[in-house]
Amino acid sequence: MNFSLNTRLIIVMLISVIGINSFAQTCPTSPTYNSNTNVTIGTGEVCNVGGSVTTPSNRSPNINITGDGRMDIDGSLTLQGNSSNINMNTTDSLIIRGDLVLEGNGDITLTNGTLFVTGNLTINGNAAFGAGGNVVIGGNFTVTGNNADVTVGGGFNVSGNTDLGSETLTVESGAVFQSTSYTSTGGNITVDSGGTINVDGGIPDGESVNNLDTTDTDCTNGCCGSLCNTTGDDLGEGATEILPIDLLYFEGSSEINRVMLEWASLIEKNNDYYTVERSLDGLTYEEVCTVEGAGNSDEVLRYSCEDYSPYFGNILYRLTQTDYDGQSETFKDILVEHLSSDQPISLVPSMAQRSQPVTLRGGWGLAEYVDLKIYDLQGVAVHEVRYRTVADRVEITTDHLSKGYYVLKGAVNQIPVQERFIVRD
Repeated sequence: MNFSLNTRLIIVMLISVIGINSFAQTCPTSPTYNSNTNVTIGTGEVCNVGGSVTTPSNRSPNINITGDGRMDIDGSLTLQGNSSNINMNTTDSLIIRGDLVLEGNGDITLTNGTLFVTGNLTINGNAAFGAGGNVVIGGNFTVTGNNADVTVGGGFNVSGNTDLGSETLTVESGAVFQSTSYTSTGGNITVDSGGTINVDGGIPDGESVNNLDTTDTDCTNGCCGSLCNTTGDDLGEGATEILPIDLLYFEGSSEINRVMLEWASLIEKNNDYYTVERSLDGLTYEEVCTVEGAGNSDEVLRYSCEDYSPYFGNILYRLTQTDYDGQSETFKDILVEHLSSDQPISLVPSMAQRSQPVTLRGGWGLAEYVDLKIYDLQGVAVHEVRYRTVADRVEITTDHLSKGYYVLKGAVNQIPVQERFIVRD
């Protein structure tokens, strides 16, 4: 899936501004976060804030998110204090379902991750904004303050118009800044060697673009810098490597007789459909469902599908997105532990005649990995049962066993098994 660069960049900025410290602090739930205590989201944690958040002018908390953490603000975020950091790792995200407004006088730094703002990004104060990671802005990006310079170190995507006022935008080496349109009142753009700027409507004649150390220095046709295509009017293929994936999250949960799979996208462009697959070994996958994509969207979209015939045990699920042109992207696998609550493991009969098979049942699904051993009373393994079956039961022959007491131990689909049985003449 190919998203606009502006949208991706906006996501990155948002995440940086909200940096979360550790899980020591819970999510801010009041309209005004009247504390200098940092907000911290720990590994795998999700912080859902049910409304807009404002920090007073005398408060400058950091937002720290680690280890696939996510902060989701169902409203706007206004930072009125001085220097704050939004600290995130590559897989972390900060989502603002409203506007991001910077009114303080210090520096705002987004270290990494993805910052997604569905509304506008406005810098009214004197805060300089350093945007590492990926930033996606769903609306306009406007700078009205003084000394409010913006430095882009990753992907910065503005779906609307960019107006720098009289300030400076610096696009560092390897970074990409993209916007639908651009206006300013004396603002300056500096594109370092290896950086790229892409504006759908082009940079108006007379606007200042400095330090372009590249063969493409013509910014009026839409794209200038190192990652433009051969005609210089749009981004080339190399630009996609620095852009974030559009996936916000992919999660699975075990329920009675099914596994629920849910995911959400930030931005979609030319998205035809999603495919969910499952695997026991991470090598062989089979399809669970396909879900139609939205085509093009600049909103957060949520999807789901249900696996009504899951294996029992540890299941790997993976999500793949396919464009209209057939290009696809596969995201990182997730692990779901699915155990049967109404079909316990059992071995029957518990007392078998020699040559009479014993049957292990567990309510598992279509294909299971069997790794079992039979032990005698001395704890010696006398027989091994290791194979893959397509049945809902495992049959074990006893004609090779002597009269006596045995224990069947091991696992089926990584579910522990320990059952006792007797063989008699």
